[in-house]
Amino acid sequence: MSGASSHARACEQAFSGLWHERASEADILYTLCSASEFSQMKVREEEMEEMEELLQACPLTVKASLAEKEGKASVLTQAYISGTALKSAALVSDCSFIAQSASRIARGLFAIALSKSWISYAQKVLKLSKMLERRTWWSRCPLRQIGGVPAEIYDKLEAKRYTSAARMEALKEMGVREIGQLVSHQRLAAQLKAEASALPALSIDVSAQPITRTVLRVVLTLTAAFEWRDRLHGGAESWWIWVEDSDTEHIYHKELWTLTKQQALEPQELSFTTPLFEPLPPAYYIRAFSDRWLGVETVAPLPLADLSLPSARPAHTDLLALRPLPKSALADARFEALFRFSHFNPVQSQIFHTVMHTDDNVLVGAPTGSGKTVAADPAPRPCKQRLVTAAAVNRSPPSWPCCGCCASTPAARRCTSRLSRRWCASGWPTGGPSSCRGSASRCSS
Repeated sequence: MSGASSHARACEQAFSGLWHERASEADILYTLCSASEFSQMKVREEEMEEMEELLQACPLTVKASLAEKEGKASVLTQAYISGTALKSAALVSDCSFIAQSASRIARGLFAIALSKSWISYAQKVLKLSKMLERRTWWSRCPLRQIGGVPAEIYDKLEAKRYTSAARMEALKEMGVREIGQLVSHQRLAAQLKAEASALPALSIDVSAQPITRTVLRVVLTLTAAFEWRDRLHGGAESWWIWVEDSDTEHIYHKELWTLTKQQALEPQELSFTTPLFEPLPPAYYIRAFSDRWLGVETVAPLPLADLSLPSARPAHTDLLALRPLPKSALADARFEALFRFSHFNPVQSQIFHTVMHTDDNVLVGAPTGSGKTVAADPAPRPCKQRLVTAAAVNRSPPSWPCCGCCASTPAARRCTSRLSRRWCASGWPTGGPSSCRGSASRCSS
């Protein structure tokens, strides 16, 4: 990852001023062809006639003239994707050089777009990267990436607009005879259906639960909806999972998720948190892209309108205007002897009643040095009183533990040494496995 991030930083510096969030595919291709890797490419007069022919066949607009290296690189990049046979040996050499670098540069641009949370740019540049790697255009039938049937069969599918993930799902649901009628070739219908079944696809079930008014926990159940074939998929398939807000064109969560052959046998769970902003948009969208395959994408809505957000509460509890309590409020000489000071501080005074006179659960979150450890010292008292009462009623020692007190500190040594000694010294019941081990029922770091 460090190598990828350093390459992304280098790309960002190199392309500063050449790109923007709303760039088109042609703009992105121009940015890619402006890379320093292509600065030494020469424009030759004898190549111009062939370059003009190639230009006419380019699906994307070329943003520079053929007399410039950016224009030449753009034309040759598109010729490489299309699989066009080149006549000039010099152009073949230049095209081979472009093929070695273009995909890597596109991946760097994709990493930068993700870091900036640019939805549209990231989608387009990832698409361009995969077109370079697969040598086919995004507008063509995804099954060309498998290539098990003659090209004219794919031409027939493209003529009937079978070029998207949704149309591939429809193809999977068709019977062999129906596919044969679609492409007018019954003999290859079964193979075509097998290819459609092997094209990677994910089904996504979404559940979400607000943790706070600004944090949403999302759980995805991801199920492989394709037949795994080692020749096509290897040992694992990677997917980009991100959460996007279509209203603001922003990506709030992104990660590369890997599905192994073994995991493909059963549904997998992926959980993460994403921010919430009020007023809530109607929905976020969960988008899953294959990292390798063109035309492989799943989108699932995450409705937000009906979310039940927790009530708004202050970030902290305001201290009451209480007069600091003297330690004599403990009304127990053994407890009073534990403290060298005369009065509790404001935090300790505020929580005194709950800690001293109830056995309610208490969570005290306060900075270091605010007296949290001191506040834990009176805590065993309600528990101790219940032990004594139980013993009086039963006329026999109570079973251990009748109740317990848990102190949690960042350092286990503090809990086991400091609190244990002080609680044992204060008269904590000694009917447990050992007096000091019973005094601190659990210590966790």
